[in-house]
Amino acid sequence: MYKAITDTRVITSRQSWNYDNIPFLFTFDNLPKKRKKRIPTDENAPQMITIKELANRTGLSESSIRILCKTNKIQYIKTGVKYLINYDRFIDYLNGTI
Repeated sequence: MYKAITDTRVITSRQSWNYDNIPFLFTFDNLPKKRKKRIPTDENAPQMITIKELANRTGLSESSIRILCKTNKIQYIKTGVKYLINYDRFIDYLNGTI
């Protein structure tokens, strides 16, 4: 026996239930959708990337970029075990303008 609530009445049935004979109050189509919170971004913010991403973009090896970080030849921020490097300043370093 099951009870199904419709808009105006409660239906009670003695037959075994299955998904075909139960009137649903909602479907998955009309469920409210979650809104994603937008984080405001600054277009002038520096583009900080990891050593692996920088190696893929520039063609240098990861170890050579890591050596540049450890010898303080380039500026970086260390977050945990990751090194984050400003991409624009690194390109300026390679071009010799810094």
